[in-house]
Amino acid sequence: MSSQIKKILINICILIILGNTVALFVDHTFINKPFVWLINSLFSVLIGYPIMILTGIAIKPFAKKIKWEKNPILRILITVAIIIVIATFITFILNYIFVVNIRHQSYSNFISLTLNMLLIEILIIVYAFTLVTGLEFFKLWKEGIIEQESLQRKAIELQLDTLKNHVNPHFLFNSLNILTSLVYKDPDKAASFIHQLSDIYRYVLENKDNDMVEWETEKVFVENYLKLQQMRFVNTLKVDIETIENNFLVIPLSV
Repeated sequence: MSSQIKKILINICILIILGNTVALFVDHTFINKPFVWLINSLFSVLIGYPIMILTGIAIKPFAKKIKWEKNPILRILITVAIIIVIATFITFILNYIFVVNIRHQSYSNFISLTLNMLLIEILIIVYAFTLVTGLEFFKLWKEGIIEQESLQRKAIELQLDTLKNHVNPHFLFNSLNILTSLVYKDPDKAASFIHQLSDIYRYVLENKDNDMVEWETEKVFVENYLKLQQMRFVNTLKVDIETIENNFLVIPLSV
C-alpha cells in the first residue's frame, strides 16, 4: 500500500471520528442506530474531504508569501479564516441538499442544524489547528537546533583545519632552523631531533583526516613534540602530563 493511499485512509478515519463527534453534540439520539452512524460517516467525509482539499489549495498562495518563521501570527489568522470560510460554505451547501432536499425538513430546521454544526466545527477546527500548529512549531524549533549544532560543528571543524594548516608549515620551518644549528654543534642531538621530527610528522600524516584519536596515541605525539621543544630551549622547559583516566578520545593535534 502506497503512502498516498495510507494518508487518504487515515484522513477518512479522522473525518469519520470528527463527524460523528459533532453529530453526538447536535443530536445524540442516533447513538443506537447503526444506519445513522453510517450516514453520518459518509456525510462527514463528503463535508470534510472537500474542506481539506480546498483549504490546501487556498492556503498555497499565502504560504509562499507569509512564512511561519517570519510572521506566525498573521499566518495563523489567515489560515484559520480560510478554513472557517470554506467549512461554512461547504457545510451550508451539503446541509441544504441533505436536510431540505433529501430529508424534506423545514428551512428553519436546516438553519438551526447548520449553525449548531458550524459552531462545533469551528471549535474543533480551532482546537485541531492549535494542536497541529504547536507540533509544527516544535518540529521547526527542533530542526533549527539541529541545524545550528551542525553549523557550529562545521565552524569548529573549519577552525581546526585552518589551525592545522597554519601550524604545520610554521612548525616545520622552526624545526628546520633548529636542526640546522644542531647539525654543526651536536650531531648526535641532531640525529635524535630528526628521529623525533619524523615521528611527529608520521603522526600528522596518519591522523590529519581523522576526527578523533585515542588519548594514548595523542599523548605519544605530545611527548615527542615536547622533546623537540626541550632540545630547542636546552632543558629550560619542563612539562608534566597528568590525566585522571587514559581511555578517552581527543581531536588530533588539539593538545
